[in-house]
Amino acid sequence: MEKRLHGRTARSFFQVYVCTFSLLFIMIPGLGFFKTAEASDPKLMGIRTIFNQMEKALQEKDEATFRSLWFVEGYHADPTGHKGYSGEEAFESGTEDGWYIKPDFKTMLLNGLDDIIKDHDVVILPSHVWSFEKHKPIKDIYIAIVHNGEKWLVLGLSEESHDVEQIVEQFKNPW
Repeated sequence: MEKRLHGRTARSFFQVYVCTFSLLFIMIPGLGFFKTAEASDPKLMGIRTIFNQMEKALQEKDEATFRSLWFVEGYHADPTGHKGYSGEEAFESGTEDGWYIKPDFKTMLLNGLDDIIKDHDVVILPSHVWSFEKHKPIKDIYIAIVHNGEKWLVLGLSEESHDVEQIVEQFKNPW
């Protein structure tokens, strides 16, 4: 007769225990990948920096700092003309409604965007609008950012990916 532990045989308990910890050992190195890649690539570090700076500026209602993180054209007018936001609209709404923009690094990694970022200066990132109060996402958006040689700047954002793609095309081919 087998010994029982919490309603299970010792053997089945051991199997669950081993499987769980095996999965953790497989998953943990993968979770650290972005941090390792980020530490070795200034462009990846810069992406986290721009989002942290936008969050802080919205929280502190610091429009000058928030504006400094945007291309001038995208700050004063919605470049999409559809469901996008100008920087002014994003700042006003973010400070009044209590939200900030947070990149979806999980989706970014699954789609291989970390490699794209290393090789390109204009990138569209899947992101979320996060509530300061609720501590959870309230809307999905896409944000186009551009590396100007020194730092990342926001080109535009929208709820629709094709709007942001249009912003990027206009930036790449102005005429």
